Amino acid sequence: MARSKNRLKFTKSSLEQLVPPKRPDGGAPCYETWFDTERPGLALRLSSEGRMSFFLATTQDGRSQRINLGRFPRMTVEQARARAREVDAEIVAAGRNPNHERRERRQSISLGELFEKYRTDYLIPRDKPTGNADQYWRDYLASWSSRMLVDISPEMVMALHQDIPRRNRRRAKLVRDESTHARKIVIYETKRKVSEGMANRVVGFLSALYGWASRTIDPATNRLYYTGVNPGSLVTKYSESPGVGRPLSDEEMKRFLEAVAKLDPYWRDFFLALAWTGARLSNVCAMRWDQLGLKERIWSIPSKTTKTHRPYRVALSSPLAALLALRQRESTSEWVFPSKSRSGHLEEPKKVWYAILESARIKDLRLHDLRTTAASWGALQACLVPKTGTC
Repeated sequence: MARSKNRLKFTKSSLEQLVPPKRPDGGAPCYETWFDTERPGLALRLSSEGRMSFFLATTQDGRSQRINLGRFPRMTVEQARARAREVDAEIVAAGRNPNHERRERRQSISLGELFEKYRTDYLIPRDKPTGNADQYWRDYLASWSSRMLVDISPEMVMALHQDIPRRNRRRAKLVRDESTHARKIVIYETKRKVSEGMANRVVGFLSALYGWASRTIDPATNRLYYTGVNPGSLVTKYSESPGVGRPLSDEEMKRFLEAVAKLDPYWRDFFLALAWTGARLSNVCAMRWDQLGLKERIWSIPSKTTKTHRPYRVALSSPLAALLALRQRESTSEWVFPSKSRSGHLEEPKKVWYAILESARIKDLRLHDLRTTAASWGALQACLVPKTGTC
């Protein structure tokens, strides 16, 4: 047998004295295998060109395995024996196979590629808002863009989760270049620390990326984008006190309407649609003209854009239907509230929202609280008409 014939004690001098097999004239390269008498399973592959490579010959799950270790003389005999022991122990103790891991790494994609696919193949086709996803990626995950999915470990995600609350918050502002008069967005840091809740949401977003990859087939390879353990699912989240919503009082509702009426028609119509329909922010932002029946005063929200994945029909009040009819006459977009964002429609209007609260002298109110008080707006809707403003 070849195994019993080609056996010798591996040393630097004994390997250097090996004679490469002769290559036939015009034929393919030939190879010869030698086995070490000191370390069972350690072998050397000698090519007709004189290249020597160490490998471990073993079995796993009843199948023969040949695991490459390194080339001689770059890898010494002592290093090859030590590495063979390590790999053998990994296979026996943990069932790990470096060949499988290398194959998974070759078939894996980077986190940056996954984010782009998740955004273009999942979020945008379903009219889901992309503002938060873009923020999580830009501020916290973009540094991992070139890392392969299989190379991001749970320990790395846990370290990121602990590091985020130590960072300063980042803000964006629009500035004008004095020389060119061009406007550009500048990102700057504030003195306030990032909240633990933000750390939870970033890790939750990363977990969602991996979850989508583990249930989505890559059309190019006909394989799942990812088949390993989701590293974000193993992180213990920070405890957060649940946000407590509150309804607006009658006096606050009047001041709110007065502040909204002072806005330009775009923002006025948006916040009145948000308040009078009681719909979710993401649905109002992504409202389309083909979803509206203004004569029937019905807004049909498709199932792919709702949280429960069920279609909804929302009744529009007369004042709101009149406002939207005026907007539709001048609109050239498919969106009711178009924007220069990647999605093409409005995302989260935090800056305008805070300006409304300051003008209306209202504190501790969230955008989501408008859903809580939507039923109370009916009595005040007649106070705002399309042309004359507040009554």
